[in-house]
Amino acid sequence: MRAFTFVEAMVSTLVLGLIIAGIFMLLLISDRTYHTDVGLLDLQQFTRRAMEEMVEELRAGSSISIPVGLNSITFAGTLCGNLNYSLVGNQLIRQCGSQSTVMASHINVLSFCWCHGSSCVIGVDCDNIRGTSNVIAIQLRSTNTVRGKTVNFPTNGPIKEQVKLRNE
Repeated sequence: MRAFTFVEAMVSTLVLGLIIAGIFMLLLISDRTYHTDVGLLDLQQFTRRAMEEMVEELRAGSSISIPVGLNSITFAGTLCGNLNYSLVGNQLIRQCGSQSTVMASHINVLSFCWCHGSSCVIGVDCDNIRGTSNVIAIQLRSTNTVRGKTVNFPTNGPIKEQVKLRNE
C-alpha cells in the first residue's frame, strides 16, 4: 500500500484552497449584486409610488402655486384644504393641512413646470408643454448608495410626467 507524499498533499491542498476561494468570491459578488438590485428595486418602487400619488392628487387639485426656483408645489386638494409637495433635503414631503408625510427618500431631483395658456412658471424644461393650457410637467429622480455602489432611478435622467389639470 502506497501513501500520499508531502508534495502531493500540498498540491491537493492548494487546488482545494483555490476552488474554495473561487466559490467564496462568487458568493461575495452574488451577495453584492443581490443587495444592489434589492436597493434599486426599493428605490424604483418608492419613487414610482410617490410620482403616481402626486399625479393623481394634482389632477384633482386647483389653485396651483409653484414658487419660482423652489422644488415645491402647493394646490387646493380634495381632502384637506391646501396640499403641498416639496423636496426637503433628500425627502419628498407631502403636507396635507398640518400633517406631514414622507412620500419617498433619496430623491435628488424634483421640479415642476406649469403652463397656463401661453405663460409658464418654469422649474424645468417646458418646451414640450408650452402653448398647452393647464398642464404641469413633473420631473423626479432618486439616488441611493447600497453597499458602496451608487444606484440611480431612472438610470438616464429623471422620470417625467405631464398632468392635465381637471379643475383649473
